Amino acid sequence: MIKFFRKIRQTMIKENKFSKYLLYAIGEIILVVIGILIALQINNNNEHKQQKQLERSLLLEMKENLALDLSDIRSNIDADTKTLRSNEIVLTQLENKLPFHDSLRPHYGQLSNGTVLVKNSSAYENLKTFGVNLISNDELRRKITNLYTARYDYLDGLNNRISNEFLLGQFRPMLFKALKSKSVLVDAAPYNLEELYTNNSFLEVLKFEIFLKHELIALYKQIEKEIIEIQELIDKELKND
Repeated sequence: MIKFFRKIRQTMIKENKFSKYLLYAIGEIILVVIGILIALQINNNNEHKQQKQLERSLLLEMKENLALDLSDIRSNIDADTKTLRSNEIVLTQLENKLPFHDSLRPHYGQLSNGTVLVKNSSAYENLKTFGVNLISNDELRRKITNLYTARYDYLDGLNNRISNEFLLGQFRPMLFKALKSKSVLVDAAPYNLEELYTNNSFLEVLKFEIFLKHELIALYKQIEKEIIEIQELIDKELKND
């Protein structure tokens, strides 16, 4: 084909048909440009198709990750709610100087029980590798980024402060001194109930534990809500593909 056009061009030059040659040359340039544009469009379409396939694959993986996180969060909410209830029962008993009875043993036993969310972040780590802009839906991209870079980071920080600074550093050492236990973190009773009634340090730490549990449960519930919203948006995106 190229040889054919070259032959026509050479013939026109020999016959001194400059105007016709000029029109031909312009036409040839237009054809080349159109060919390049068509090739670029085909390449762009192929790249777009590959991007959508990659986006879909990552969204499916993230959907699985979030389902596991959601299950863990709900389990943690239940566990922390039970611990919170035990904290409040024991605080009420001590503040009102009520007698001890065996029904309080499990509540004393789980005063310092704690939870940690084990996040499933493989999809988000893969997404960061390819770039978060791979997610074409602006709202979905914003919510995913906020969950993994704001909510989860704040939860990690709060859990770290509760576990390392408060539970291990203050509350549990105080409990080991004040309580005798048949089974650690399950069943316990005060060594000296009369002394515990007036132990202001113990009461204040117990109140702080109750405050932290309220904060943690509220954060878990907020994350639970955001995960459900992201799951719904992912489902819509997958249906639209």
